[in-house]
Amino acid sequence: MPFKKLVFFIIIITLNSCSTLLNKKTYPVYVTSNEQQATVKIKDSIYKLPARVQVQRSKQDLEVTLLTDSLSRKFNVQAILDPKFTYLNLTGTIFAPINYAVDLTTQKKFYYGKHIFLNMAQTNDTIYTKPTRIVRYLSYKPDTHQGDINAYLSVPFLNFFHFNLPNTNTSKEDTGMFLFAAGIEYYHKNNEFINIGIGSYANIYDSAVRDKSLMFSHFLNITNNHRINRFTLGYGLGFSHNIVTQKYYLYSQFEDEVIRIRRTQNTIDLVLSAQMQVVKNINIGLTYKPSVYRLSSPSDFAYNHVISAEITAKLRLKKKK
Repeated sequence: MPFKKLVFFIIIITLNSCSTLLNKKTYPVYVTSNEQQATVKIKDSIYKLPARVQVQRSKQDLEVTLLTDSLSRKFNVQAILDPKFTYLNLTGTIFAPINYAVDLTTQKKFYYGKHIFLNMAQTNDTIYTKPTRIVRYLSYKPDTHQGDINAYLSVPFLNFFHFNLPNTNTSKEDTGMFLFAAGIEYYHKNNEFINIGIGSYANIYDSAVRDKSLMFSHFLNITNNHRINRFTLGYGLGFSHNIVTQKYYLYSQFEDEVIRIRRTQNTIDLVLSAQMQVVKNINIGLTYKPSVYRLSSPSDFAYNHVISAEITAKLRLKKKK
């Protein structure tokens, strides 16, 4: 079993290391100019313009020389991060730091854009590669500073429950939505903040179904969070009061009877979260809360978890000037 988990972990890292896996050492770029009958020299090769040229990826700027019958001029094309490195690695979000660590060792994460335009009348010798629209969106720099304070309100639109039922040898799993989470964020660094939040998760969307068990998790969380452009990664500890109310129906020829059994437990949890800022003050994210220890009788290391997908609205209470 440990070997299988290790293999799975390696696969996750590999599949999320996008620029290493998907990019080749070279790629095609289209080179044009406003000069007539011009050629371009790249490395030791000369191409008649317009030309489709295979260039090698590197963190160094690409030196190109524009040649005409009477003039020649050297340009340096800026190397920037490939969009795959910028945003595809973040599709895994939780694994993003590991993905970046894998990709940091390769030159494949750089590129010079898809099109290089050479203009002899340009006032400087540097051609700045323009990032794609999605890269500019995801490279957004938040206006946050040490001392800022935010309030927030989250609404979970999908909750996944796994509760180990106390005093039984069974567990209960279910999905649902709604209830809320609210709290305060305090920035102790420009891109790092402490979050203190309370709230409740539930599976109430389907509570009208016959024999449906109601599941609630009331909690207090304290996490430390890092801002990376539009993304926030958090980790910390929490306390949860979990409730499962199960319905049983006894049928008879006279009258049906409903029996409800309510089981509760208090747990200490590990809290892992990831969010993305979609627009100003609105985030979407995922929170994973596995229990570390069950405090209530019986006290033990029984595993529980709540996974919640949420929409969060934030309000700036204090902005450091």
